[in-house]
Amino acid sequence: MHLIGGLCSSGCSWTDVCHGYIELAQQLGGQVGDVCQKDLGATLQTIIDSIVADASPVKLEYVPISASVGVAMDGAEIKRSRTNGFDYRASANSLVLINVKYKTGSEVVAAYKRWSQ
Repeated sequence: MHLIGGLCSSGCSWTDVCHGYIELAQQLGGQVGDVCQKDLGATLQTIIDSIVADASPVKLEYVPISASVGVAMDGAEIKRSRTNGFDYRASANSLVLINVKYKTGSEVVAAYKRWSQ
């Protein structure tokens, strides 16, 4: 994540905008946010989501069609949810388990469709 000033025309007093930062961040798989936003909440949530996704031990082998992802743990289906279940994070091609209880040695199985190459 790279925070850059003067992107959103929010009236920041930045006189110089460094060009090329947006493209550099995107080429490296990153995202950009503007430090001049009146509310940084959404940008901070994006940063937190990226950290959680990168830390997830459940990485997928292939890039799925996101809507097709289904997950089960120890034979029981886990619902897709950002508050109590699983979520797919494309930024790290990983699954995040949110408020899901598990034991050491639990088996997580993911099923999904992907585009053929």
